[in-house]
Amino acid sequence: MKPITHVAAFAAFAIAGLSGVNLPFSSVPAFAQAAPNVNELAKNFDPATMLDVSGKKVVYKLPAGISAKIIGSTYKQLVNLDGKIRRPISPKTTKLTLELFDNAGKKARTETFEISIPVSKSLRKETLPENQRNPKPQVVPALQEWLGGKGSFVPAEDFCIILPPKIANVGKPALRERVELFARELSEILGRKIEIADNSPKNKARSHIIFDLPSSQRSDKENQETYALDITPKSIEISASDPLGAFWGTRTILQVFKQQKNTFPCGIVTDYPQYPLRGFMYDVGRKPATLKAVKDVMKTMSYYKLNDFQLHLNDNFIWLHDYTKIPCGNNASAADKARANKEVLAAAPTAFRLESDVVGKNGIPLTASDYFYTKKDFGELIDSARVYGVNIVPEIDVPGHAMSFVRVRPELMYRGGVHKPHDVERTAMLDASREIFDKKTKRTYREETLDFVQSVFDEYLVGKNGKPPVFRDAVVHIGTDEYYGNAEDYRAFADAMLKYVKSRGHTPRLWGSMSVKQGKTPVDGNGAQIDIWNLGWQNPNVALNDYGFDIINILDGTSYVVPSGTGSVGGYCDLLNLPFLYSQNWHPHTMGGQKVIPGHPKLLGAQWALWNDNSFRRDTGLTDYDLFDRIRKNCAVFAEKTWNTGEDAPTYADFSKRVKNVGLSPLSNPEYMVRAINGLLFERDFEEALPIDAKKSKNVAIVAGVSGNALELRGNASFVKTAIDGIAPDYIAEFSVKRTTNKKKPQVLFSGPTGEFFAVQKDTGKVGITRDTWDYSFDYTLPVNRWVKLKLVADGRNLTLYADDKKIGAPVRHMFPEAHKYSTFVFPLAMIGDTKNAFSGMIDSLKITRVGFDIETNALPVSEIRSARASSAQGSGTDGDASKLIDGEETTYWHSRYAPQKDAPPFEIVVELNTPQELRGVAFLPRQDNENGNVKHAELFLKSGSGAWKKVSTFRGDGVSRGLKSLEFPPQKVDAFKLVILDGNGGFGTMAEIYPIK
Repeated sequence: MKPITHVAAFAAFAIAGLSGVNLPFSSVPAFAQAAPNVNELAKNFDPATMLDVSGKKVVYKLPAGISAKIIGSTYKQLVNLDGKIRRPISPKTTKLTLELFDNAGKKARTETFEISIPVSKSLRKETLPENQRNPKPQVVPALQEWLGGKGSFVPAEDFCIILPPKIANVGKPALRERVELFARELSEILGRKIEIADNSPKNKARSHIIFDLPSSQRSDKENQETYALDITPKSIEISASDPLGAFWGTRTILQVFKQQKNTFPCGIVTDYPQYPLRGFMYDVGRKPATLKAVKDVMKTMSYYKLNDFQLHLNDNFIWLHDYTKIPCGNNASAADKARANKEVLAAAPTAFRLESDVVGKNGIPLTASDYFYTKKDFGELIDSARVYGVNIVPEIDVPGHAMSFVRVRPELMYRGGVHKPHDVERTAMLDASREIFDKKTKRTYREETLDFVQSVFDEYLVGKNGKPPVFRDAVVHIGTDEYYGNAEDYRAFADAMLKYVKSRGHTPRLWGSMSVKQGKTPVDGNGAQIDIWNLGWQNPNVALNDYGFDIINILDGTSYVVPSGTGSVGGYCDLLNLPFLYSQNWHPHTMGGQKVIPGHPKLLGAQWALWNDNSFRRDTGLTDYDLFDRIRKNCAVFAEKTWNTGEDAPTYADFSKRVKNVGLSPLSNPEYMVRAINGLLFERDFEEALPIDAKKSKNVAIVAGVSGNALELRGNASFVKTAIDGIAPDYIAEFSVKRTTNKKKPQVLFSGPTGEFFAVQKDTGKVGITRDTWDYSFDYTLPVNRWVKLKLVADGRNLTLYADDKKIGAPVRHMFPEAHKYSTFVFPLAMIGDTKNAFSGMIDSLKITRVGFDIETNALPVSEIRSARASSAQGSGTDGDASKLIDGEETTYWHSRYAPQKDAPPFEIVVELNTPQELRGVAFLPRQDNENGNVKHAELFLKSGSGAWKKVSTFRGDGVSRGLKSLEFPPQKVDAFKLVILDGNGGFGTMAEIYPIK
């Protein structure tokens, strides 16, 4: 292909042209001439005959006296609302909606229609045959436009990144910051440090990636996120009107390099988002996420070009009546209700996750005691997220969901009617009424509550001592959902908070409630954003047309998950219905029965939400690590459907493969994966001397151990740092320990960002763990002055302790053990010991090994498997037959028959290979979306030379863990094996994949 310069590549997305115009009446079809009625014209509008998009502007072929304007365009980078057209470099369509109007002021809307925009004329001279062009690289989200070339760019030994000095400081954050981040990420992928150089002729002669921000385009706000790539064998040029667009281009390069072994096929890319807001809302109020976990999520969002990360920073337990046995129903006495409210407030099933100076006269602080983000850390999070192209949207929810505020100011507790069964619901709500609060000053509850709430917001919206405000200039969410009080009180409070946030220089956002809270008090939504979360609470068209809000689709029925670990699918369930969301049945403008114009200028985009309703005393034990898999998959789908349309990969299963192939964002390891070498993940025998570097160790010594040397930890601050934060299940951690003091003070043996492993747990004095702010103890106390061999086995969400080869069992949570289900434990390995409460004693022979097999390395390729058959199979819909076990798709599965009649176990699965292979095991992956049918007991048989089946291994599990399961046997030649499922959840059998292991 003839190389295309960066100027031409950038011109490929620079919008130019004039507004749309009308042609004379004579060019209009006969039916329109005969009846130039605006309603009829709109009803019968035919874009093929009444619209011309062949030029630089949209031309309308309408009768005299009839005009048109575009009121919705899904790709304004192709056709904007003024009718300007840009030619794509490859075939592309956009959906348009028009409004027609006559001279009398009557108007009517057309149906939404899709039109194809002819490709750029300047590219029609390209002579390279289509069958010789490089196919479009597969990334998440999919590229909008691609013109393939021939050959590939491969970074040479002299490779560098070129950042011209004249554009290095453009933008806020500056392009330089983003290029430096890109260089660090690329260094990780390429395995060598990458130099950032200037644009001197000498450097341009090297193999390079170069950035360009044409000054003529920098005021083009409509294309702020648009970028172009021009890939030749010598270089990649990233061209954009804004540093943000250029940064999105680097995400594409990283994903392609990861998949294609550090190469990028030659060609031209023009890429841009369908909607300006693409996001995720994370409830860290009810259940905290560590700062590290939040950063990992932010990096993952950036990797998928998602740009809006809303953090729900305060909330309380939903079922507050669980915290009292005092009668508190609607028929309870006033005295009992008061006592119940006091008891619930004292139990504190609530949290405010930001550091605050606010402390009530009762001595109760606003900030949560178990986990919070400091002001410094949160401000820096916003700054670092901006470099990644992600806007952190802090949410402080008031006046409802505000128990943390009520605990500080109980006199402001809501006093009106409670429409739910239990009166204690009022403890989570501030009063916003106009009733008199103080008879002396005549101040109302609303005034007092607003002053209190705004004083808290001012901690984060107003800078102090020359420092920037904590929230910087972020969009700020003010909550305001599910308020029990009357509509006028709600509307007055919401409007006051909207005006207040605007007065502080921020854009406010709130949960939509205007359809429920209708009234006369005006609410000004102009310059503000509203979450459309439930159509009963908020009609989206009313929000944008009557109130002036910019709207966001975060509809609960399609976009809410409440993690439980059960695998249930749908709104408010454990998992989102991702195949549905990926399909053409859902788009950002799809909001139930409401018809929102696709590409409406006030439809910002879409988010999904993770609500931690299962928290406090109903916390099941899921951790940041457990939740990340949901977050990654959900973010990928929402990225695809808000940036592109979800048509690039034909099915969700195909898209899932793509998500897996692009991997995780560089400079992050949210899954705590450590590469195993012959099954070994980590080993330390302490035979070598300790590092001299004081930053890596403190207050430790090498002493005599069980055999050879051991590490002595001396309590308080005593530790040795490792290079590994933690190790995810499935693993076996083995080590010998000798406790040297009988003090019951907590003693930490291992610590890291995922928690701590205690030789002596607080309160119980037993061996235990702390993770996710909860404390657990095993039923075992370490003896003093005696060596003990401990073994910790992490099998998915199960955790088992052994002492001197005797099974101790699972840990028990100190608080609310009845609700605890899952004991996922990412082994904390950042430090052996601790900076505050280290173990007093010795540790020897630490070894951590991977349980099971490495599928990527050891599984026999699917092409080597002849067939798979099952004695029972539903074989229809998603509940497939045995072929699903060898299709390479983790999202599909085999299921035993349940209709029209149910088969009972045992179920036999027979897998035949093309040729005999030496195997040492068989692994299987449980169904990933549900526990129903997951295997609890199975036996594995191999076919002998005589054709008889011989049992070689047995599997037993809980049917809950969805991690890979393994059955091992001595290596031998195998041409077929049989897995006999003896027991599964509900009396069914199901699994996603089965793997012969070499």
